[in-house]
Amino acid sequence: MDRSTNLFIDVESMHWQESPHPGVLRKPLEREAAEHGWVTSVVKYLPGASFHGHEHPKGEEILVLDGTFSDENGHYPAGSYLRNPPGSSHVPFSDHGCVLFVKLNQMQASDNTLLALPLLEQSWTQLSDGVTELELYTHNDERVSLVSVDAGASLPLATQDFGEELFLLKGNIKIGERFMRAFSWIRMARDQVAGHAQQDCLLWRKTGSLAGYFSDAPISA
Repeated sequence: MDRSTNLFIDVESMHWQESPHPGVLRKPLEREAAEHGWVTSVVKYLPGASFHGHEHPKGEEILVLDGTFSDENGHYPAGSYLRNPPGSSHVPFSDHGCVLFVKLNQMQASDNTLLALPLLEQSWTQLSDGVTELELYTHNDERVSLVSVDAGASLPLATQDFGEELFLLKGNIKIGERFMRAFSWIRMARDQVAGHAQQDCLLWRKTGSLAGYFSDAPISA
């Protein structure tokens, strides 16, 4: 939880942990407290698994990595990007199983957007040679996108005041002296470095996400 330092986690090498709900497993990447507060994790729903109805005091953000995630509002296949704003609630489940990248209790109180975005229907923007971007969401300092980086191309990282996060969905990339493979999570603080794609890469990217850490006390439920 020391968000002033850089963090590199190879999620594939982690073991799944049981959650309080049967059929729901998780790999915690950062967690403020046992079952509440600021949390980033990869979550797996086994076929037929469900969660009881619950509220998100400071929001929930989900990227569906595999399978189909569902709640009372709809069904969200792999590639869907969801935002449930502070104070929202739902009853999640998965009939056939799914894997999710989840961030809990990290939204600003003024962020009241309910979003369910099917990524395959969006358009990409060229940033530089070999680098394209799909913007997913912005709110104040926070900006979320998907970035595609061709093999051999470079992507500047952590150039903003409040750092950034990356979840590597495909390929592998060298950041500083570290080689990161697919399903790695990277949290950069204030350093300015570049990522050099060793293969074609696809990354979920968030900038400005550490603003709350540097300007206020850590967020808790």
